[in-house]
Amino acid sequence: MASFLDARAHHGRWLLRIEDIDTPRVVPGADLIILSQLQQLGMRWDGDIIWQSQRLARYADIFAQLEKQGQIYGCACTRQEIASNACRPGCWERTVSAPTPAPVGPAFPLAARPVPGA
Repeated sequence: MASFLDARAHHGRWLLRIEDIDTPRVVPGADLIILSQLQQLGMRWDGDIIWQSQRLARYADIFAQLEKQGQIYGCACTRQEIASNACRPGCWERTVSAPTPAPVGPAFPLAARPVPGA
């Protein structure tokens, strides 16, 4: 609600994005309930609703661009390992991310990123 009120107070736009790409955590129908509740509260969004799952091709294109620029690194550490500073050396080498339970803190703090020239 704070972001809605802030946008309105500053004559800004309030955009609505549905985070539905973490499929194990998606509850079927929850998005429709959320939309209904927002409308009942008088919270009207500006523009089209963005469902993250409908933008996967766009994300893949952007990922490919970043990879081409050398801006992507893989990490096989779990969020828990990263949060506890137990990230394995070399984890940023081209690996597949390990499946993890619910996030624990920030996904990739600066300490887990590769050191240039190392």
